[in-house]
Amino acid sequence: MASVGAVSASLLFDLVVSREFHTALVFFACLAYVAMVAAESRWGGLSIRLVALTTVGSCLAAVAVFPRETGDLYWYAIYGRVVSAYHASPYTHVPAAFPHDPLLQITGHGWAHVPSVYGPLFTLFSAVASPVVGVAELPTRLLYQGVATIALLVACVVIWRRTRSPGAVAFLAANPVIAIYIVNGGHNDILVGLAMLGALVLSGKGHDTAAGVVGGLGALVKLTGVVGIVALAAATYATRGRDAARRLSVAAFASVAGGYLVAGPAAVFAPMRTAGVAYSSASVWQTLNILNVQLPAPHVALALLAVLTLLVIFAFAGDPVGSVTASLTTLTLGAAYMLPGYVAWALPSASLDHRSRISRVAAAEGVVLVASYEVVRHPISGPVGEAIVDARPLVAPVAVLVLLAIVVSTALQRRLSVRRVDRADDLVGSRRVTAQVPVPERGGGGVDEGGFGTTRGLERRRML
Repeated sequence: MASVGAVSASLLFDLVVSREFHTALVFFACLAYVAMVAAESRWGGLSIRLVALTTVGSCLAAVAVFPRETGDLYWYAIYGRVVSAYHASPYTHVPAAFPHDPLLQITGHGWAHVPSVYGPLFTLFSAVASPVVGVAELPTRLLYQGVATIALLVACVVIWRRTRSPGAVAFLAANPVIAIYIVNGGHNDILVGLAMLGALVLSGKGHDTAAGVVGGLGALVKLTGVVGIVALAAATYATRGRDAARRLSVAAFASVAGGYLVAGPAAVFAPMRTAGVAYSSASVWQTLNILNVQLPAPHVALALLAVLTLLVIFAFAGDPVGSVTASLTTLTLGAAYMLPGYVAWALPSASLDHRSRISRVAAAEGVVLVASYEVVRHPISGPVGEAIVDARPLVAPVAVLVLLAIVVSTALQRRLSVRRVDRADDLVGSRRVTAQVPVPERGGGGVDEGGFGTTRGLERRRML
């Protein structure tokens, strides 16, 4: 597939091609992916063998080189070393407290004064792996790139077994954000997405307790997984009743609460504090800057986003896949701080219903963010490049705003359609009840053939 080939080439030849050619490759990959999704929806034609071969090939290309766009995986390792090497909590001790750590020489000090924002389960994994890989760059990056690759391949297998659709698998694996940011960057966001996917599949099979546990594991990688759990619990309540929702919720709560109790309250509060410290350049909130309106305090933006996400969950409550996808997509689109890797929270779940509008919004978010950050990290020289860079602060936030508006409008349409159905059901139900009301006998038991007080009269009234 053209998209995967272009992405692989941009990774493998990043250091030997010009910025212009690199940007052209990434932009071409984005356009090819959009064309593939549109063509597959209309005509189909993909084979699972082709999708599998290109997915494995892109993963190999992504793992073959060091991270091109993000160095987050080295911070994973540093936070693990805070536990294993320095016997401290990464939620209360920042990396800068250990200035002579060898990995800081690789990463620099960009996040050295920020405590860990990752869940206790992932921190535990990093701490256990730290003595194994040491402080060498190659083993460290291969470890986290390998974990991301395995998580992606497992997600693809689950999607294939659930849907039997090559298009659904390609919907996830061929998105440019996967190879560039998830696999090559070794991002743990795919673990959250895999957990949400597993919870959805298990819940669909009636394994509610297992679904809650698996969803809880995702929240122990990143606290944002809680949003997916809430969405799935609400959808389970709406579609399968209180008992199923209770089993799922109790299992999820026990998993999440147990993990964070062991790690301590700082494991909860540190990510929440960090979530509201800054606005990223592509954030939807940057549209206020375009209008010369002062940005709100980040925590105010976070509170408003929480309300909006709950409303979306409520609107999609009758659709488990749609609810999880829409809630996590709303969370990323509306966040003050958003990065391309966050798309992986929703994209695996979206692949289960890859032709829906909400799923396509989730995929489009990945394309928009990849293209947006490509412009920043690989700026093109000359007048054209300067024009693109100048337009980016306007185009990226507006594009994100449009995607968020589509999610919200879809949620409103769903809610209005549900209300219309409920009103129609209430009306039909009331008519049935009225039709069954006993009619008093008139004049010694005779029946008024044409009166509206009889059953036959009621039928005639409905005809009129």
